[in-house]
Amino acid sequence: MEPFSSIRPFVVGITGSYSAGKTTIADLLVEQLSPRIAVVHLEVDHLGHRALEKVADRVIARFGSTISREGPDGRIGIDRKALGTIVFRDARALNDLEKIVHPVMVAEVDQIIEQAESGVVVLNAAILFKMGLDTRCDWILGVTAPALVRLFRALRRDALSLTQAWQRIRSQKKILPQLSTGNVDIRRVSNWGGKRNIHRKVETLVRELWKRIEALS
Repeated sequence: MEPFSSIRPFVVGITGSYSAGKTTIADLLVEQLSPRIAVVHLEVDHLGHRALEKVADRVIARFGSTISREGPDGRIGIDRKALGTIVFRDARALNDLEKIVHPVMVAEVDQIIEQAESGVVVLNAAILFKMGLDTRCDWILGVTAPALVRLFRALRRDALSLTQAWQRIRSQKKILPQLSTGNVDIRRVSNWGGKRNIHRKVETLVRELWKRIEALS
């Protein structure tokens, strides 16, 4: 990316497997940065929800009416839980969904980064590399946690069955090897243990981030 300046934001990508704790790290990072600099926290998965609605007709055409639902306004949308049951156990179905939805999501990310103009943009995205969003980043944090820790987090947070949670974990098993790319600096962050330990790790990350921003100024 071009050298950092006051008219371009410093973009931090945060990625990692399902239930690794990406959002926890992102929230703490934003919390510590916000008093000192303008921060945009972009949950790319949430963009995916909006993108699904924008291309609902194409998704329903591919996966059938069983994944559709009628909204309060009478418009036909997507039942994300029903869709997830299909794509997280079928790699080809997941690939088809990504081909439909990802271009819409990437376009929106680009627009938000452009509108930010300065400060820091935190991109929280499970499949940052697969979407090509690593090319927008100045620094990437790869969040990790043991599989059993992630499984228990998923069961507690998402009200899934054991089978459903494990299918989602397995569907993203190739994310971590992607962290070996040499296109941008990547820092691995282990997110398990006590809250105090995680807070200290984020404080260290913030100090390193300031050094990186100053070096590009």
